[in-house]
Amino acid sequence: MPREYEKVSFYFAKAKVGTDHYWVKEVKYVIEENSITVIIELIGSFLNRYREFVLDKAMYQGKIGYGDFYHKHAFELDDLLKKIYPY
Repeated sequence: MPREYEKVSFYFAKAKVGTDHYWVKEVKYVIEENSITVIIELIGSFLNRYREFVLDKAMYQGKIGYGDFYHKHAFELDDLLKKIYPY
């Protein structure tokens, strides 16, 4: 079972989706009456832990809202983060 921020490769999927490198963004467990379901959220890119830390910090401090996070592309978020934390 992969943990958060671990890297995963699916070489057989590259022809279909364009990448074979993923990292684990989140692992969720759903426990119901007679079953346990594990949901693993994969991001199809190379991991930049510093970017993820700065993004979490900006969201925690209220400088970026969830609407920005879910409706903007990654490059738009990167530009916004660079404006908020210029150094």
